[in-house]
Amino acid sequence: MKYVSTRDALKTFEFKDVFIKGLADDGGLFIPQTLADDGDPLDIIIYSRFSFTTGCVSECKIIGGLDMTENGNKDYKIIGVPTFIESVNHIKDLKDDWLEVTRDFFKNYKNVEKKKVTVGKWFTANKAKQIVKKSFINK
Repeated sequence: MKYVSTRDALKTFEFKDVFIKGLADDGGLFIPQTLADDGDPLDIIIYSRFSFTTGCVSECKIIGGLDMTENGNKDYKIIGVPTFIESVNHIKDLKDDWLEVTRDFFKNYKNVEKKKVTVGKWFTANKAKQIVKKSFINK
């Protein structure tokens, strides 16, 4: 089974790349114009009940993040909420079960690739904003 990317003209991905490994190479969510400690753009989790199409950009407010290390490199997961959602402004506004399930997902999502992942604690917007600011690529 193959899946077609809407980002790169007819680029296809194998089933294992899309579902077993987590996301296709171009399917991750990231903060544009950033570079994280792992050499990739800074990852973001968008907390929303709305769906987003591949390649779209969403203006988000930063509400916190998850402390994570992958193969010895920091691999923070920043949590953003679309600015039009007024009911969620702090990480404490998120339901505990969502935080637990999300943390558990990141604890296990690299198992198939045999990568060592250490998942720490959730942190506040202040720390997340410092990480984002530090990650911006100067142009």
